[in-house]
Amino acid sequence: MTDGLKEWRPVFDAIILVKLPPTFVGDADFTLQAQTLLKEVGGSFVLATLPVGTEGWETSANQRLAERQSRQFEPAKAVPQPQWLETLEDIDSGTWAWILEQPARMPAPDQAARSAAEFVRFAKSRHKKAAIWLSAEAFGHHQFKELTRRICESTKDADYYGWMDLETESIRSGEANWLGSLSDLLDQILAVSPKEKTIIQFANNPKWPAKDVAGTIAYISACQAKGINRFCLMSGPPMLDRDPWRDFYRNLPRVRR
Repeated sequence: MTDGLKEWRPVFDAIILVKLPPTFVGDADFTLQAQTLLKEVGGSFVLATLPVGTEGWETSANQRLAERQSRQFEPAKAVPQPQWLETLEDIDSGTWAWILEQPARMPAPDQAARSAAEFVRFAKSRHKKAAIWLSAEAFGHHQFKELTRRICESTKDADYYGWMDLETESIRSGEANWLGSLSDLLDQILAVSPKEKTIIQFANNPKWPAKDVAGTIAYISACQAKGINRFCLMSGPPMLDRDPWRDFYRNLPRVRR
C-alpha cells in the first residue's frame, strides 16, 4: 500500500485515512501505522473519523459494522467525542473530516447537528481544517433532508463539505437523462453547501456512469458546470494501476490550490 500511494502521491492533492471508532477493537496500533505511512508517503493527508460518542446513535455504537470490519466490538470503550478527537492530534494531519456513515440508528437532526458542530469547533481550536462528509441520498427522504440541512447550518465554519452517494437510481442505471438527474441533485447540494467548499465524491464503479473515461468526464463536467471544482475519488492503488485509469488520472489538467 505504501509503495502504491507513493507512486500516486503527486497526482492527488490529498489522501484520506479513516480512523475507526474506539469501540471497534483490533490488534493494530492505528496511530503508529498512520504516522509511519505519512512519513513514508509524504504530502497531505486528511484524517477522517466516523461519529463517536455516548448517546447511542453514533457509528461507534454500530456493532454490525464493527464485525463487518473484522473488529471486536467493545461498547465499554465508548467515549465522548471531544475525548476521542484528542487522539487524532497524535497524527500529523492538517485536515480532519467527520463522516456521517452508518450510525447505529439515525440521529435526530439536533443530535447530528450538535455532534458535527462540536467536531468543527474542536478541529478549529487545534488549528485544523474541518470537513463535513454527508450522503446525497438524504435528499430523497424528507426526514434525512432536514437532518442534512441542520448539519450544514450548524457547521458554517467548516472548510469543506464532501458529498458521497450521488448515484440515484436513474443515475445508477445510466438512463438517458442521468445527467439531468445529477444536475437536480447538485442543485439541492448547493442549496446547503457553498460551491467553493463543495467536494463531490465518486468512484469508477462499473455499475455507475463514471465506469469509463467518457462517463467520468461527463460526470466531472456536470459538476463543473455548477461551479464545483473539487472532487474526491473513492479508490486505491490496485484500481488506479489498471487501464484506462492509470493514464487518465495522470494526464488530467492540474490546478494549483
